[in-house]
Amino acid sequence: MAVKVTVNRSDFVPLRGVEGCDILRVVWSKENVAMKYKVVIHKAEEGGYWAEVPAVSGCFSQGETVDELMENIHEALAACLTTLAEMGQPVTEDVEVREVAV
Repeated sequence: MAVKVTVNRSDFVPLRGVEGCDILRVVWSKENVAMKYKVVIHKAEEGGYWAEVPAVSGCFSQGETVDELMENIHEALAACLTTLAEMGQPVTEDVEVREVAV
């Protein structure tokens, strides 16, 4: 099964109030159905960046630059979604990301 992942760079924005944490909206297309996933991007303590897809358990990646990370998380998301589909597992609905004031 082929999976096409499309990214709109303009959807990459800082997560307000959380330094070093940005969010990116990723669109995944399968058989003319577009699914949007939020990707949370963190600065890594040791340098570089790491990202997670909250709606897809276990979907993480890393990169030295944000551009490298974006390529890597797209590949990771496509692989995770393909694996879920091949295993007959449902693809979860997207999660909502909200800000919390403390």
